[in-house]
Amino acid sequence: MAPLSVDLDDHWAYLRTRGDRNWESAPSYLQLAVPRLLTLLERHGIRCTFFLVGKDAAMDRNRELFARIAASGHEIANHSFEHEPWLHLYRPGDLADDLRRSHDTIAAATSSAPVGFRGPGYSLAPTLVPLLHRMGYLYDASVCPNLLAPVARNLYLRGVHLTPEQMAQRRQLGGSFLNGFGSIRPYFWRFAENARLLEIPVTTFPGLKIPFHPSYIGALGATSLALARTYFSAAVLACRATGVRPSLVIHPPDILGADDDSGIGFLSGMSLSAVRKMELLEFQLRTLSRYYTPVALRNYARELRDTALPVRTHP
Repeated sequence: MAPLSVDLDDHWAYLRTRGDRNWESAPSYLQLAVPRLLTLLERHGIRCTFFLVGKDAAMDRNRELFARIAASGHEIANHSFEHEPWLHLYRPGDLADDLRRSHDTIAAATSSAPVGFRGPGYSLAPTLVPLLHRMGYLYDASVCPNLLAPVARNLYLRGVHLTPEQMAQRRQLGGSFLNGFGSIRPYFWRFAENARLLEIPVTTFPGLKIPFHPSYIGALGATSLALARTYFSAAVLACRATGVRPSLVIHPPDILGADDDSGIGFLSGMSLSAVRKMELLEFQLRTLSRYYTPVALRNYARELRDTALPVRTHP
């Protein structure tokens, strides 16, 4: 099996990270993207994990949509309430408030209490893991060992005018450079005697530590669809050869194209049409399913929780 997830980041969340004040009007593309994702996953017989943002779960416009995700058999997980990628800078009390608020709001909107968490922008706060353990969570999935994170961050923030304080907040957007040297295999965080929590990293190319989840494949596809397919296939085969079960993450822009009025033309890969984006994502799901069975992270975590995995000391 291979864990598959969707980070359901909305349009307003991308604008907020870029420092665009228009985020305050909460523009959204979820009503367009989510039905496409659900149809695609259903066509492939895949049940995966949806990491939901609490602020979106609190909006009446999303309640039916979020309930549909849960009713379709997908795992519901926690992606914070405010979706601020500088979550690691929160004071412990503020972090606890955000996580509990998002947990309760998501549970109320979907009738499904989360047992997994992923920090926005792969943000990992020092007090996060003990807090998740106290909340009864089964796993965290906030780590992405990506040596290209600084490059991707600079491209994302290119042309954006931010104050020094805002730039400091976004300094680890996508994960720090040092995170790129971390393990792509699951392990346990140990933070107190006999207390631990499972970490399921987002998988990057074995050895190279460069990403191959759909957002990066879409960006590569804007240059060459053939190259994008070849690179993804090579990454999956590298995982197969090294015994890695890849954990991949989908984002809504992976299924939105230049012909959609989504307002996210600033993202890499958005020069492709929605049809081409759909075809590319279909190819990735077919390729992944050829070698693995895609499953929700909760299922994967339950299989691993009693196994002898490496143990790391939580910072």
